[in-house]
Amino acid sequence: VSGQEELIGAQGMVQDWHDGEGHVLAHSERWNASGDRSLTTGQLVHVTALDGLTLKVRGDPFPPGPSPSLTEV
Repeated sequence: VSGQEELIGAQGMVQDWHDGEGHVLAHSERWNASGDRSLTTGQLVHVTALDGLTLKVRGDPFPPGPSPSLTEV
């Protein structure tokens, strides 16, 4: 797997964000990105698509750290 296929689904971190656009660090590279207006610097995101050299991203539903377990309450 390489190129676009490798990036789709990858996790990244927002480096800067304003009004639905900014930069994301993914696969050790800084990318132009667009997505939800409410993303913030340092937030983890997932790549949902690639439009030319711009990543389309969505916020990661869970904070950094161990994945939540369905048995935890």
